[in-house]
Amino acid sequence: MSQSPDLRLLQANERTFLAWIRTGLALVTFGFVISRLGSWLVPGVAAPPEPRYRLLTGAALGGAFVVVGVAVNGLALARYVSARRALFRGEDGDTHAWMPLAFGALVTLLGLLIGLFVVWGF
Repeated sequence: MSQSPDLRLLQANERTFLAWIRTGLALVTFGFVISRLGSWLVPGVAAPPEPRYRLLTGAALGGAFVVVGVAVNGLALARYVSARRALFRGEDGDTHAWMPLAFGALVTLLGLLIGLFVVWGF
């Protein structure tokens, strides 16, 4: 009969999961705001150019943030379940070290695209 894992480890896993969920929800919300207010972000233009003539649009950037937010929530769930199972089996488990790195790189890229969008109105 295996011993149940330390309650502190289970609670730490749950706190990490909830932090990722909050981050994903914030990205979804941010994406929605960008997509709805994207036309206001183009500096010095009363009416933004037609979207087909623009490389980036508020809707495209906002949609990208929404997709990333939903993906973060799905990956957070998979990470939580995997770590919980590993704790109950008494294993160290996969720490999913790639997830924060990939997420940070992706959000940095999207932030740079928003910077281009705001500064040059792409």
